[in-house]
Amino acid sequence: MRIPSQNEPTHYFDSQAGRLVRESFRRSKADAEGLRMLDAQVRIEMLEDDWKDILLSKLWRIYQSPKIRDLMPGVISTEHNVYKRIVQELSRVYKYGATRELGTPAQTDIARQLWEECRLDERLAKANFYVNGVRDVGLAPRVIDGKMRLEIWLPDRTQVIQHDEDPTDAVAAWNERTLPNTQGYISIKRVYVDAEKWQIWDVGDGRNKPKVIEHPYGRMPVVWVHADERIDTFWGSTIGTDIVEATLSVGCDLFKLARMLQFQSELQPTYQGNPRDVAKGQTIGGDTLWAGKGTYNVLNLQGDPQHILSVIKARIGWIAQQYGLAADVYDLSSTATSGFQIRLKRQPLEEARISQVKTWRRVEKELLTVMAQVSQEEHPTLKLDPMAEFKTLDFHEEPLMEDPNTENTVDEANVKNNRNSSIDVLIRRNPDLSREQAIIKQRQIIDENAMVMGWQKESNSSMAPDADNRTPEENGRAGARARGRGGETDDSELRSRAAEALREMREAVR
Repeated sequence: MRIPSQNEPTHYFDSQAGRLVRESFRRSKADAEGLRMLDAQVRIEMLEDDWKDILLSKLWRIYQSPKIRDLMPGVISTEHNVYKRIVQELSRVYKYGATRELGTPAQTDIARQLWEECRLDERLAKANFYVNGVRDVGLAPRVIDGKMRLEIWLPDRTQVIQHDEDPTDAVAAWNERTLPNTQGYISIKRVYVDAEKWQIWDVGDGRNKPKVIEHPYGRMPVVWVHADERIDTFWGSTIGTDIVEATLSVGCDLFKLARMLQFQSELQPTYQGNPRDVAKGQTIGGDTLWAGKGTYNVLNLQGDPQHILSVIKARIGWIAQQYGLAADVYDLSSTATSGFQIRLKRQPLEEARISQVKTWRRVEKELLTVMAQVSQEEHPTLKLDPMAEFKTLDFHEEPLMEDPNTENTVDEANVKNNRNSSIDVLIRRNPDLSREQAIIKQRQIIDENAMVMGWQKESNSSMAPDADNRTPEENGRAGARARGRGGETDDSELRSRAAEALREMREAVR
């Protein structure tokens, strides 16, 4: 920059300096945004088992020898994906499904049809997986071809405009999408959305004028999910970098191991004598018969692979424990012999799940409102009330993982001491049942058991004795004597109750 003279005004140079600073700042921000999206792309490729080129790039930076580089493509392996394994272990919020019920049966019925159309459980389970891997995703409910859809916006192709006063919030967003599996037709669409409209550009056709779709929602119809609470940024792209590095390091160690096994898996012949006496064109290796006048010997270059394997196990153990997964649980070498011991080892994972449930409970409530607004405006038949709220939102916990006898004992004790109900037990063992369905099912079970007992008494059938070696007939007579009725039993009342229960069951089924 030219230095002004003593009598020359400096405001021109001040403005120029400010412009240069602003341009430099914009360039640095653009570079940082590009690096953020590239880092997200690397993580997503790892989560989708498509990271061989990423590992190859890292090995190229380590090895400079052309001979080793030529060897890499056929030797490297991505068989051990530490990043994906840990993310899968952390993504347990929707592993056992979720029970959702709204305030009224009518609204619940409409909502369930919308949830079925957009495959809500599968979509949210996938979103939970990506959130733990890439830290941030957007959920955009849209009606396409008359059906509700739930789009998952990933950070490798999404950019946002942050709120001026709250940088953790977004007032607008761009998302880019392609048709990767359609041959002969290239389509790249860029979608923009804010609190007033959608704008869609077809980048491939060369037109600059977007398709504008105004909406009445008064907010951006996208629900953002963050893996952790934000303070002054919108994207959180640095947490989890250590797992990415550990995965690449394990991949490099596996390359070293494969290279060792390839070159040291057989004895190497040696030759002592005039090299000109050896037949030309022979290759080194145990599969080659050497011919010449000199002396032949064998060189044993066998290396111990356990050294590299111990390094791999150490890397995995360090990173697994850092994210709450015991090393022996990771490699399935745990010697736990009871459900309690297994749960104790997985307790950090359960604590992580509980923390995630707090986030997803809030996300589901916000998503319900947005989905209701979209259904009111865009869906041809299903109109969900935007004021509808959850009456029940239950994220099912992990089963007890005990033997059946222990599980039955725990359930019976909980029901007997009013810590749980038989309906809750039935729902836990049959997650596909809603509470209303579980109530009908429980009543059906009781009625059918009473009916079968009545049949057995009518036919005077003999059954296996109980723990005290008494038959049901003997137990019945003992019960009658205890009630002061002598040794005979009167089952007319029982049959009447069974018939009444059967009538009520039929009415409930109708």
